[in-house]
Amino acid sequence: MALATCPYRHVARISAVALGALWPALAGASNPWLTPLGSEAAMSGGAVAAMGRDTGMAYYNPAGLGANTRVQFNMSSTMAVLRFRTIPNAFRVDLPGGDSQSAQLSNVQPLILSTSTVYARHIGRGVTIGAGHFASNYDFYDYTGVLKDDHNQSGLNYRARVQVDGWSTRHHFGPTVGWQITPRLRLGMSLFLTYEWRRDEGRIWLQAGPSPQQISQNFIVGDIDLKRSTYAGEAVFGLQWEFARRWTVALVVRTPRIAAYERARKYSLTTGAIVRADKGTAALFDYNDDPGAARRGRIAPMQVVLGLGYAFSRGRGWISAEADYTPALRLPHNSVDLRHNVNARLGARLRLNEAVVVGLGLFTDRTNETAISDFPQFHIDYYGGSGGAELRRPFTLGKTERAKDIVFVTGVAFRYAFGTGASGAVRFDLSEADKQRLSYSIGEVHPVQFHVWSGHLGAGLYF
Repeated sequence: MALATCPYRHVARISAVALGALWPALAGASNPWLTPLGSEAAMSGGAVAAMGRDTGMAYYNPAGLGANTRVQFNMSSTMAVLRFRTIPNAFRVDLPGGDSQSAQLSNVQPLILSTSTVYARHIGRGVTIGAGHFASNYDFYDYTGVLKDDHNQSGLNYRARVQVDGWSTRHHFGPTVGWQITPRLRLGMSLFLTYEWRRDEGRIWLQAGPSPQQISQNFIVGDIDLKRSTYAGEAVFGLQWEFARRWTVALVVRTPRIAAYERARKYSLTTGAIVRADKGTAALFDYNDDPGAARRGRIAPMQVVLGLGYAFSRGRGWISAEADYTPALRLPHNSVDLRHNVNARLGARLRLNEAVVVGLGLFTDRTNETAISDFPQFHIDYYGGSGGAELRRPFTLGKTERAKDIVFVTGVAFRYAFGTGASGAVRFDLSEADKQRLSYSIGEVHPVQFHVWSGHLGAGLYF
């Protein structure tokens, strides 16, 4: 994109393009299976829709709670997450004569997150009720790129820098109920209020001049800050049916997420100056602070999960497979553009003895995002596995107590996911700088490789 030769228009145009490109798009559904909620899901790759029984089922399939006959209190946390992201050629400067300089951007980010806290109580007649909190999404990123040539005595001297950082989180709060209608049929429902918070900050610096001494005479500096909080709701309906001895089929329907209220704020500041042909200087100062556009209605599509599980004899464990489907959803007024998507999971739990249960799982977490319009936006497909163990320690209670014992449960799991896909990339075009033509654009780079290692710790009480 060529810019006009008028110096002042040049400054104004590049600032507008740069800041627009650094304005991150609204977060989509992204990768919903990357954060396990509950020990069973963490150990078995999330394949719990058909056979799961712990309190994490309030999120995955509330019908599973109907199989419980005791009071449960569970807390789960992702005790450590290490996300290593590598974006090759993510920041590039195109120079006169067809040359270019590029830089690889990397981000290593450790995270600690309490993922779920749930209380569930069996009230009789096959009914279990409860309430809980789930943190289904948490991310933080910080990318910085610097490219420069400020010692060239004859020719183009420049310094270019891009920095973008931000974080996002999503929480689910609400009641749940599971009902075992017959020994082979269970139904369940959860109602969630969801709260999402997202903040993105972007900064850009560009200096250019004919010599090292004059590199500061032409410059542009941009700063942007976006904050967005969203209050929404969704419901989960689930079924577990043992249609044959030891064989169970599951069906879960998660409704679209409906935004009821959203608060947004955009702030930007741009300053710049460029030496004019008549030796004067054109300056730019642009400040903007506006509430931004708020969304109402659907912001995420419905999801359907179908699972099949087999229970081993004498309570020795189970094996389960499942797949989920989300339809496409395109709502331009809400900045939603998502494609059809399918994911699959396979998991197993095996009881070694009365005290120890081990689990293994495989999963995919392919994104339903369609395109990249900003930096550092990305769409990544993840493929991973998990493994872990659960320790159960029962303690006998007195004869006057309602329960015969209280069971302390501790679960530890480890997960790894490899992600590949595309990421946004920043391009400064200085190839025609001698003609006062400069441009700035956003593109895509392939392939991008992300690695996610995580450890999970869960603790629970059954009484």
